[in-house]
Amino acid sequence: PPPFVKLKEGATDLGAAESWDGWSVQSTGDLEQDYKLGADYCDIALRKVIETDSVGALTFPLTCMVTKLVNGMTPTPIEKGFFDCLARRAADRRAQLDSN
Repeated sequence: PPPFVKLKEGATDLGAAESWDGWSVQSTGDLEQDYKLGADYCDIALRKVIETDSVGALTFPLTCMVTKLVNGMTPTPIEKGFFDCLARRAADRRAQLDSN
């Protein structure tokens, strides 16, 4: 799995989605480094979508991240970097489609 997806503590069924945490990240303590890490994680997720032809590689971490944020997790530069990268990629793709 990507570095931001971890097996939940005590989980034994590797095939069950509920056994996995799709957004398990740790701050490096450096705000700039964390932001870049979030952008790198977004790039990894998007590459997985392309490689596997499955949007789950993006929707799973996004769903886990948003659930944690809704439940009170304080957003960090890692999440900001992820969302900013996703927004940039979407804008680039939109511009590419519009130019065709």
